[in-house]
Amino acid sequence: MHFAALGYISTILTILHLLGDPIDSMWSLLTKLEVSRRCHVWVTRTATRRVPTKAVAIILAAMEELDGSGGEINVLTGSIQPYLHPNIDQDIFDDACKEAASELADSKVDESIRTYLAILGYLFSLSAAFVDAVDNGSEKPGNRIAFAMLFSWLIPAVLLSAATGRFCSSGSCQRIIERFQWSLNHPHRDCDSGSEMIRKPQPASCCSRCISTIQINFHAARPWAGPIYTYRPEKQIFATGSGSDRRPLLLLLFASLPVILSVSCAFSISYYTPTVGLGCRSLLQLSIGLLWCFSACITLLLGRVRFPDGKYLWRMILVKDTLLATPVLLAVILVTIGIFNSCWCWSAAYSRGRANAFIALKSDAGREENSRTKYPALVFANVGLLLILVVGMRYGEGYRLRYDSGREREKRPGVIEYVRCWFKRG
Repeated sequence: MHFAALGYISTILTILHLLGDPIDSMWSLLTKLEVSRRCHVWVTRTATRRVPTKAVAIILAAMEELDGSGGEINVLTGSIQPYLHPNIDQDIFDDACKEAASELADSKVDESIRTYLAILGYLFSLSAAFVDAVDNGSEKPGNRIAFAMLFSWLIPAVLLSAATGRFCSSGSCQRIIERFQWSLNHPHRDCDSGSEMIRKPQPASCCSRCISTIQINFHAARPWAGPIYTYRPEKQIFATGSGSDRRPLLLLLFASLPVILSVSCAFSISYYTPTVGLGCRSLLQLSIGLLWCFSACITLLLGRVRFPDGKYLWRMILVKDTLLATPVLLAVILVTIGIFNSCWCWSAAYSRGRANAFIALKSDAGREENSRTKYPALVFANVGLLLILVVGMRYGEGYRLRYDSGREREKRPGVIEYVRCWFKRG
C-alpha cells in the first residue's frame, strides 16, 4: 500500500481505517481516481485551442487535492480557464503547465511494477499451495485458506493505491502549485525580485499584465484534509457535463463488490469444508463481512454531520475503526490459535440442527477432493473477478503518474547510448 508521508502514527491510523472500513477506503481511492479522470475530461471539453491536456489535468487534480472539497469546477479553475482559449500569454501558460506537471509527476512515488510483481507472487503462492496439498499429501487447505480469502479485497485496494501513488513529502504538492501560481502571476523579468533561483512574492499590482491569483484556500498537508487517499469524507465531485461522470453511488458499488466477493468466497470454502454445513468459522466470516458493511454505513452517516473542523470527523472515524478493526484482528488470531477446534464448531450444528449434527472423523478424502475441485475453483474465480473488477474500476481514467515536459525526454539517452556506456564500463 502507498501511505502518505505523514509519519508512522499516520500510517498506523491509515491501516486501522483500511482494516476497520475497507469499503470506505476503496471508495475514497476510487473518488481520487475519478477526480483525476474528470479533470482530464473537463480540460478536453473546455479547451478551444491546443493545450497540454494531460499537464493541465494533473495540475487541476493536485489543486483539488489541496482544496479537498471537490466543489464547483468554476471555483477550482477560475484563473486557468481563460488560458484554455486563444490569448497572448498562451505560450507562458503552456510552459508553466508542462513544468509544474513534470514536477508533480516526479514528486509522486510510482511503485506499480513492484505491486504487480507482489500480486504475481501472491497468485503463484496460491497455486503452489494447492499443488503441494494434492501431490505431497500435506495438510489439506480448508478453513486456513478461507480466512486468507476473507482479506482478498486487499488485492484491488493495493492495485488502486498503486494507481493513485503518493507524494514523497507532505508539502511537495503545495510547494509546486505555489511555484506554478508564481510563474503565472509574474511571467516577466520586471516582476522578479532578486535572482532567478530565489523569487520573493510581490504585490499583485506589480505588473499590469499579471494574472490574478488562483482563489483556492490551500491548506497544509494534514491527515484529514487530502493527503491520505484512503480517507476522503467528501465524495461529491464537480460535474463535467459530459455524461460520462461516474456517480458516487456507482463508485460505492465498485468499492463494495470486492468485500462482498471476498466474504462470499471465504464463507463458501468454510461451508464446504467437512463437516459440510454452517459452522462457527463460516458464521464468523459472515459476521465480519456484515461488520464491514456496518462500518461503511457509520462512516457515511458521520460524514453528513457538520463538524466545526475536519479533524473532529477524522478522530471520530478513527475511534470507530479502532473499535471495529480490533475485534476483527483478534478473531483472526484466535481462529489461528484454534479457538474453534471444538466438537460443536466442527459438527455444523447451526445448519443441521442438534438432532442431525455429526463430526466427519475421516475427512481426508473429502478434503483432498475439495483441494482438486471446489477450493481452487472458488479461490481463482474470486481472484479473477477481483482483477476484472479492478480493470472496470480503472476504465477510462485520465490520470497517469508519469509525465515528461519534453526536456527530460530530450536529455534521456537512447538504447544505443546505454549499450555503448555498458561496453565502455566493461
